[in-house]
Amino acid sequence: MRIFRLYLIVIVCLLNTYQVIGQVDLFPVHFGQVGLVKSILNPALQNIESANSFTFSNQFFTGAFNKFDNFYFQASIGLNKKDSLSNHSYLGLKITNEIEGDYIEKPRYFVLYAWHARLSEKFKIGTGIHFGRSAYIFRGTNVSSLGSDSNWDGDFGVALYSEYFVAGIALNQFLNAKIIPKEMYFRWKRFSTFYLQKTFQLSEMSLFSVHFQNQFLPTYFDKTDLGILLTYNQLLVSGANWYLNNNMTFLVGLKDISMGIHHFNVIASYNVPFNITSRANIQSYELSIKYTLN
Repeated sequence: MRIFRLYLIVIVCLLNTYQVIGQVDLFPVHFGQVGLVKSILNPALQNIESANSFTFSNQFFTGAFNKFDNFYFQASIGLNKKDSLSNHSYLGLKITNEIEGDYIEKPRYFVLYAWHARLSEKFKIGTGIHFGRSAYIFRGTNVSSLGSDSNWDGDFGVALYSEYFVAGIALNQFLNAKIIPKEMYFRWKRFSTFYLQKTFQLSEMSLFSVHFQNQFLPTYFDKTDLGILLTYNQLLVSGANWYLNNNMTFLVGLKDISMGIHHFNVIASYNVPFNITSRANIQSYELSIKYTLN
C-alpha cells in the first residue's frame, strides 16, 4: 500500500511538472521609453498629438545577448480632416517582433483603428483596437526540427486626454490566444494596462511631465513604470523611466523637429539593469524615430 501511495505521489508531481514546463504564458516585451510609446499597448492613445504618424523603435542588447533584438513599427493616418470641433477616426498598422537569437522569433501583425471625440473645450475621449495575428516561430537546427504557429489576437483601449493630461486603460491580448509551434504550449495571456500622465508648464519654453503605467499580469508580478520627461523649447527632450525592480532608463533626443507640416522625433535611451540574473534585465539600448504630418 505504501508503494502504491508513493507511486501516486510521483505521478501527480510529474503531471504538475509537465503542466508548468509545457505551458508558457507570453507577454509583450518591455520598452523603456514608456512616456513616448504609450500607444503601443493602448490603441486609444494613438494619434492624440497629430493626424498622421509613423513610428519605428529598435531595442538591442549587448554582450552575450547581442543576437537578441526587439522592434516595433506603428503607422496611422487620419480618415477625416483635422478639425478640432469634429470626431476623428484613424486607421493604421502595428508590427512588432521579438528576436531571441538565431532560432526563435515572435512576430505580431495588427490592424489599428482609433476613434476620438471631443467632450468639452479641453477634454477628448478615445477608443481603439488592435486586431491581427500573433505568431511563434522556431527555426530548425542540426538537432531539432523547425516549427511555427499563429493565432488571432488583439488589444482594446479607452482614454481620456487633454493638452496636459492623459489617462487610459486597455485590455491586452483579449483573445487569450493559444499557439503550439512544437511540443511546447504557449498562450498570449490576457492582461490589462493602466496609464496616467500629467504635464506641467514650467515656463514659456519648458514642459515637465510625470507618467505612471501598470500592467496587471495574471500569473506574474505586475510591470510598473514611473517616469519623468522634460521638454525644452519644444525641441530638446530628456527624461528617465523607472521599471520597478528591473531597470532604469535614461533618454535624450530631439522632439518636433519641424519642416513645415512635417515633424520628426529622434530619441535614444539606455537601460541600466538592477539585477542581471534575468535576460530582461541585461543592459540594452533603444532608438526610436517618429514622423508626424499635420
